[in-house]
Amino acid sequence: RSFDTAACSPYLKAIQEKVPYLLSFVAIDLNGYVRCRPSGTVDTKRRYSVELYFQNALATRSFVVGRYKRNFEEGELTNRPVLPLAVPIRDNRGDVVGVVAAALDLRWLNEKMRERVLPADGSVMITDRDGVILAHEPHPERFVGTVVPPSAMPHAAAGTVGAFETISIDGVKRIMGYLPFKVPPVDIYVSAGLSTRAAFDQINRAARRGFLLIAAALILALSLSGLISRTFITRPFEIMTNTIRAWRQGNYQARIKLRGNAGELG
Repeated sequence: RSFDTAACSPYLKAIQEKVPYLLSFVAIDLNGYVRCRPSGTVDTKRRYSVELYFQNALATRSFVVGRYKRNFEEGELTNRPVLPLAVPIRDNRGDVVGVVAAALDLRWLNEKMRERVLPADGSVMITDRDGVILAHEPHPERFVGTVVPPSAMPHAAAGTVGAFETISIDGVKRIMGYLPFKVPPVDIYVSAGLSTRAAFDQINRAARRGFLLIAAALILALSLSGLISRTFITRPFEIMTNTIRAWRQGNYQARIKLRGNAGELG
């Protein structure tokens, strides 16, 4: 709050040691100058007031997530993919006096995503407000830092969670569930997908089993029907016609031999 570098820098350094996935912390005053960082140095040359995450933190007076960056700080963090995070600094009266910003290591984020066991041909993707991919599994080395196709952005701006079927950027046909920008309290878009082959595999197997059972039942029913019709209809009619034929030939001793209680034909 007071931008006391002598006290602030050791404090930030101690915090950073506990959260190694945050590569850098900086305390920035309202003029956009770094007044405190873990290394103890200050910066009166670069003005962070031009950064969107700095402006959004002041405008919303709350925690914000920035956009994909490769130059959060000069030196060690130059050209390293990070996601800026920022929160306003308030004094004892509640007035905003500056911003604390940090750089989330996107390599760490992708490693954490890789630890999750995905189904065969499954995928998870996180993008920023501009559609730049922050994390992707599988193949983060191919997609992190690239921009998603424009066809995916309408879902990112949807008002509620949802799902759709598409061919993903790695060429796999998937059913995607998504969490748009408006649902989380931060500007990120999250989607997770199952390949249609994996998603419908059990359904297709169950359908095949069902068709086989139906076919077996149909064959059994037809077989029983044939047997019943042969026993109770075809065979008695053959006996009757054979007896009639015998009578026509003069054999009046021929008899049907059906019992009177043997159904309608009897």
